Amino acid sequence: MKQINAKKVEEFTKQLKQIDFDINSSFGRRFITLCGGLAAISLASIALKLGPISRQANLWNVCVKEEINHLQIISATKSEKIWLSVPNCNGSRN
Repeated sequence: MKQINAKKVEEFTKQLKQIDFDINSSFGRRFITLCGGLAAISLASIALKLGPISRQANLWNVCVKEEINHLQIISATKSEKIWLSVPNCNGSRN
C-alpha cells in the first residue's frame, strides 16, 4: 500500500514539475492578470449592488429620526419612540 502511495506521489510531483507556473513566465503573468481582472470585476459588481441598498437604508434612517423628533410630545423612552416610528417609515401610514 505504501509503495502505491509513493508511486502516486512521485507521479504527481513529476506532473507538477512539468507545469511551468513561474510568475515570470508568460502563463504565470496571464494567469495573475486574469485573476486580478476577475477580482476587480467582482468587487465592482458588489459595489454596484450595494448602492441602492445603502441609499434605501439612509432614507429609512432619516425617516426614523424625523418621526422620533415628531414624537417629542409623548413621554416615552427612545426605544418606544423608535418602535412607534418604524411602521410609518415602512409605509403603513394610517
